[in-house]
This record gives sequence, C-alpha cells and structure tokens, in this order.
Amino acid sequence: MHRHRRLLVVPIALATLFTLAAARAATAQHEGHTDVATAENLGATTTAGALSPKLHDLGSYSRKASTRSAQAQTYFDQGLMLAYAFNHAEAERSFREAQRLDPGFAMAWWGQAYVLGPNINAPMDEGAVGSAYEAVRKAVELEGKAKPWEQGLIAALAVRYGTDPKADRKPLDAAYARAMQDLATRHPKDPDILAMAAESIMDTDPWNYWTNDGHPRPYTEDVLRLIESALAVSPSHPLALHLHIHATEASQDPDRALASAEKLGRVAPGAGHLVHMPGHAFFRVGRYQDAVQANLDAIAVDESYITQCRAQGIYPAAYYPHNIHFLWIASAYLGKSADALDAAHKTASKAHPGCRCRPTSSWSRRCTRWSSSRAGRTCSGTPSRPPRTSSQPACGTSRAAWRSQTPATRAPRRPSSRRCAPRARTPRSHPSSSW
Repeated sequence: MHRHRRLLVVPIALATLFTLAAARAATAQHEGHTDVATAENLGATTTAGALSPKLHDLGSYSRKASTRSAQAQTYFDQGLMLAYAFNHAEAERSFREAQRLDPGFAMAWWGQAYVLGPNINAPMDEGAVGSAYEAVRKAVELEGKAKPWEQGLIAALAVRYGTDPKADRKPLDAAYARAMQDLATRHPKDPDILAMAAESIMDTDPWNYWTNDGHPRPYTEDVLRLIESALAVSPSHPLALHLHIHATEASQDPDRALASAEKLGRVAPGAGHLVHMPGHAFFRVGRYQDAVQANLDAIAVDESYITQCRAQGIYPAAYYPHNIHFLWIASAYLGKSADALDAAHKTASKAHPGCRCRPTSSWSRRCTRWSSSRAGRTCSGTPSRPPRTSSQPACGTSRAAWRSQTPATRAPRRPSSRRCAPRARTPRSHPSSSW
C-alpha cells in the first residue's frame, strides 16, 4: 500500500471546514491582488441592474448555445466555467442573468438547475429542491428551440429532481448518471457531455473511487474512460482536467493526471479553485514547492474575488480556506515551519467560530523541530518531548484526579527515561472528502 495515499490525502481533506461551510457567510474584506470583476459594491444586483457581475480571466472556453443574445451567451459561458470550477453559487447568478437577458434561453434554465444539484463536495440542499425542479421544468418547456445536444442534457437533468425535498436522493442521482452515460454514448465526441457524464457517476459515491489498498471501484474505470475521452477531444477542457485530478489523486498512480494539473492552472487564472487544483496532483507526487505556489496563487485570486463580489456561502467559507490549509500542509512537508505555522493560524482565523481546527500545541512543537539554520529549513532531528512540568499530570494520573490535587500533593513527573505507553489508536478509514 502506498504510504503517501494513506497519509497525504488526509491533510488535504477539509471535511471539518466543509461541515461548517453552510453555517458561515464569509464576507470579510481582504486585500485584492487581481482585478476579477467589473462591478463594485454588489448587492442583489450590480449597479447596472444585472443579477451577476462580469468576471475577468475565466479563460476562453465557450459553448455556443441556442440564444440570440450575445450577452446571454457570455453569461452562460461564465456560468458554465464557474460550475466547472465548483463555484456553484456564483454560477447560478450567472445563469440567472442569462435568463434575464433572454427568458427563452433553455440552457440558461438548465444551467441553474445543474448547479443547484449535489456535487462531489456537497449533498443537495433541501431548500434548493423546489428551485431546481422549477428551473429544469422551464428548460423542458423551452427545449423545442434547443439543439439536439441541449435537449439531451435537459432530458437527462429532468430525471435528477423531484418535488419532495425529503426524498431519497440515491435513486435520483443514479437515474441521472445512467441518463448521462447514455447521452455520452450518443455524443462520443462532445467533451462537455463526456465530462459531465463522468461527474454524474462520481456524484453517486463521492470520494470513494479507490479501495484502501489502491484498487479501483467497479465504476472508476468508466469515470476515467469518460474523462480521458473528453481530454482526447478537448485537451484543455476545464471540467475534464479538474475531474482527472480528483479521480486519480487517491490512486496508486497520481502521475496519471500530472499533465492535466500542468494545464489546469493556466486555463482560467481568475477561477481560484481551478488555480488551486494542480496542487492536489503536485502534492501527491512530492512536488511540494509547486503545491505551495499553486495555493499562494489561488489565495490571491480568491481574496480579490471575495472582496470585490462580496461572495457568501460555501465558496468563501470552505473552498477559499482550503487554499490556506493546503499551503499549511505543503509548507510543512517542505520543512518550512514558519510558513506552515503562519498558514495554520490563518486557516484557523478563517474557520467558523465553532470549528476546533486550531493548530495544537503538539503540532506546534513538531514544527519547532525544524531547523531554520540551513536553506530550506531541513529537519534537524527529532528531539524528545519537552520535560513535563509541574503544571502537567504525571503518567498514569487522570486529568480529573490531577486537577483535584493541590500542587503539594501532586505526584512528581516520571523520569524522562520512562515514557507513558502510547494510547491505542483506532484505525481510520479512507477520508470522505478532499475538495
């Protein structure tokens, strides 16, 4: 078993931050680094009355859809790119602006329904079920004006949603995955359909694409076949590149997506999560400095975006702090203790107040074991634990019992040559989320 896969994917996981994301609306102001938006002081609409700002540096990827409005097409492309970058809330705003500009634009309604659904990092919000159902029904009503590939996407998405927010999502998600795989069979050269078909399968069993001993799940090869077929047609397809990294990072061959990682960071320099994503692959293959740089770049992009667009919800609450968390762990693996601690404390400062993800004293002690006397701060050895002081319980003494004692009656610490036996650890299963 690859030690990297067991030990390195865990630091990348941000399940704790994600759990808290729905409870936090991140509106803190940050110093901007890149101009990503044309609109300032955004509320429900821009100063021009638009439902979404026009964002910059999202790359040149475009999918011509059935609309006569050039502006509606622009916002559709923006929504699609943001969806591929997992900024689903901002993508919804873009699709809704496309609807405003062209109410008869079927794919704008499809786009809204698409981003309201579940994804590999988040289950579907029960509060979004009604909106998603209504949006896809509207797309069905308008599909007579749509192209065959558009009609196929609308029909597939129509089976994904029902009217009951409490309904079991498993059969709905499975039906959608089957419909998308069937659509991919009919459109084997369409990179959007191929990539979305792969994503639909991944959504049915998030972050469980490989067994703990590195073997693929029964559906994993289908996922990779669809992704790599999309890349064969469109080598810089943003969703295919993104998913390629996620689908392979927990495998025994993360190098399989290294070429995708090399490309992805340049595809959309204004989409912070896509700028961050190469770090997943770089980290897995030991390119820690490249992982550091990817996340420094992503932090700068996201801080500018969050400030200018006053973004709220999961993206600023979890995706943005994930960049900082990733910087923390990549710096630690480089032995750069000062940088790692700075990133650790910044991560904690961005977490929800209820989060207990502060750097622990033991972790801080480990960081002090790195020597700063040499370039790169290489490891200088592993000294023994600092001597126990009278303010700490002796081995074998429970904290409750120790606290009830007075300083005069507390048992003295054991000699440093004698150590407490390590506590038994419960084996951990593979992490369930990696962002």
